[in-house]
Amino acid sequence: MKLNLRNKLLFGGILLMLFCSYKLALQKTVAVWHEFTDLEMQLASVQHIPEQMARLTQKEIYYDSILAQREFGSNSFQHNLLKTLNEEVQKNGVQVLDFKQPLIADQNEASETYRFGLRGGYTAILKTLYHLEQKGSYGAIVHIGFKKEKNLQRRQENLEAVVFLQHQQ
Repeated sequence: MKLNLRNKLLFGGILLMLFCSYKLALQKTVAVWHEFTDLEMQLASVQHIPEQMARLTQKEIYYDSILAQREFGSNSFQHNLLKTLNEEVQKNGVQVLDFKQPLIADQNEASETYRFGLRGGYTAILKTLYHLEQKGSYGAIVHIGFKKEKNLQRRQENLEAVVFLQHQQ
């Protein structure tokens, strides 16, 4: 054999040994090392969780106190309107007959019209509507339809109002 062929076989054998040693020993070591570094990063992030929980709990208490002061229980305009309407109805001695889903006139205008019915005295209905429109700033009342009904069995007269409240978004 010539020296050149021996050198080539020796070089090929060394490369084959390096490949086999990588496959048999080093590949598992490298995989375990990557897993170890990932677990260290997870451990570092887990150690900060109690501090974050305490901070988030304090923020939640703070924001709940602000919402309680401003009396914002929900983000829904319809929910807030109904809540205010129920409070005013109880103060003024009026009954809510119905509360329909809002009518959306045009997608470009982004205005909603809420329709609801009230039953009670004339001044009590007007006080309730005044509070909704002026003090509650829920929108403009675009229509009020009064209707007087007689209940012949009870010999009573009831005043009913159908109200359309328009809210511009």
